[in-house]
Amino acid sequence: MVTFRRVSTAIMMAIIVLAVPLGIEEVHASNGAPPCVGAHCPALADHGGPLLRTASVYLVTFATRGATALAPGLVAGFGSTVDAITLSPQAQWWETEYGVGRAHYAGHISLRSRTLGTARLVSDGQIVTALADGRAYGKLPSGNGVLYVVATRAGQVVTYPGPHGQENSTYEFCGYHSFTSGYTGPNYPYIVLPNETGQPFCESGLSPVDLWVYVLAHEVAETMTDPYGNGWASGGRGGNEIADLCEKQLPSGMTNWNGGTYYFPLLFDNRHHYCRRW
Repeated sequence: MVTFRRVSTAIMMAIIVLAVPLGIEEVHASNGAPPCVGAHCPALADHGGPLLRTASVYLVTFATRGATALAPGLVAGFGSTVDAITLSPQAQWWETEYGVGRAHYAGHISLRSRTLGTARLVSDGQIVTALADGRAYGKLPSGNGVLYVVATRAGQVVTYPGPHGQENSTYEFCGYHSFTSGYTGPNYPYIVLPNETGQPFCESGLSPVDLWVYVLAHEVAETMTDPYGNGWASGGRGGNEIADLCEKQLPSGMTNWNGGTYYFPLLFDNRHHYCRRW
């Protein structure tokens, strides 16, 4: 099962990365109760921050000698999954309701990194530094509406400094979204997805690929509606987001689009106050 809560992130100044308590939206492993169900859910409020009106989504992996370190099936299916998340007719209701645009798959970029391509442990700070280096040296596209989805290889553990010490993707979380900022350019959001084989606890009953798609869809929807921690959330800034309010309420079926089937999480319908299928 999955639970979502706020922890820390990093802020990038030029190429120097400093840890600052902002907000990572984490898909967290837990057996606890969901934060709310149905009419007991507090409504989401728009806190006035920028939303993603459009997004060019890039899959980013780290490898040595150009070799992709992610399961080939996931790389091949990533583009169609991203497009299904926001381009399918089933997605129009939440895009219209929350005033966001649509994301589209823009490509896969494999960054050569001896450390991140081979290391068993990878920290969020290392990921942010690698993204900053990629942008600075022209390896990664930049500009408004760019969204990076970092996927790690099998057996690689992602860590970050949580409120109670270092937490990792082996036992404690399934994925997260955050953002960085720097003097050399605008803020940019990113998503981190640990490899699907490293997180069987996240949702029992799902295949590894379905789980990976499930977490990706959760994070994309929340990044579109709350990319910088001051968009749509319940309560004050940093509260539960569009998918958080529906966690543990699994959809009754798959979303069909363009010849494919996708297991997407439920999202909160703020207008009608219930968890709704895509």
